[in-house]
Amino acid sequence: MRQLSADALSRAGLPACGILSAQSAAPHLRGETPPFESVLVALFPYYAGQAPGNLSLYARGADYHGVVRALLEQAAERLALRGRAYTDVSPFHETALAQAAGLGGIGQNGLLISRAFGSYAFIGELVVEEPLLPLQAGLAPGCTQCGACLRACPTGALGESVDPARCLSGLTQRRQVDAQQLALIAAAPLIWGCDACQLCCPANRALPQTALPPFAQELICRLDRSDLEGLSERAFRRRYAGRAFSWRGAWPLHRNLEAQAGRLDADPPQTR
Repeated sequence: MRQLSADALSRAGLPACGILSAQSAAPHLRGETPPFESVLVALFPYYAGQAPGNLSLYARGADYHGVVRALLEQAAERLALRGRAYTDVSPFHETALAQAAGLGGIGQNGLLISRAFGSYAFIGELVVEEPLLPLQAGLAPGCTQCGACLRACPTGALGESVDPARCLSGLTQRRQVDAQQLALIAAAPLIWGCDACQLCCPANRALPQTALPPFAQELICRLDRSDLEGLSERAFRRRYAGRAFSWRGAWPLHRNLEAQAGRLDADPPQTR
């Protein structure tokens, strides 16, 4: 059975990475995958400071879906592994899988938290055909169960678990919301996403900024009405291609801006 050291993984572009056998990963499956023997689970930190803005910190750089998959595929090539890369849209319960690989612990806000990166890290998986010796990443969990995130959540979405129907991050991204949900968006500081449960977290204090250029450069921290006015959906997607906030199109952003400015109190049905 082949062994990959932490140094080898780091040289391949995965400095925060653990390896699980298929058997160890199986309890965390939630969908189908190609046949596999091992899973590399890696973190990709994205914290680039907290400049004022109205977009969630995770969405200010390049869209992580493409970036993380590309980095995993590059690592696979360097390590001579055959497999498939995933992030977010994954056959695994990613936070539980990452915790099992030694990449931190699951916090009260449902996010993976480590002392190294706090909660500001994307999770990616490389499912490979070759059996590899398991490797624990050794990142210490960062959640102290202090309850700060529970108190900070503006919609009460956090408790024994995260209620996706009430999570403000998800509400800002919906194409259609009801009047009560729109009122929550109108009172929010961001038009895309929500950072409330992360900004208050003690594990997120004094973090180093990411060394990954796609998440540190050419940041878009804010969108205003003038950035969206007159743009067709095609023009919007072309202008903001490669950004995580663009996948739903222009309407949710425009609606949220209007609601926060007091110019909209209902989501028109013709926008669906």
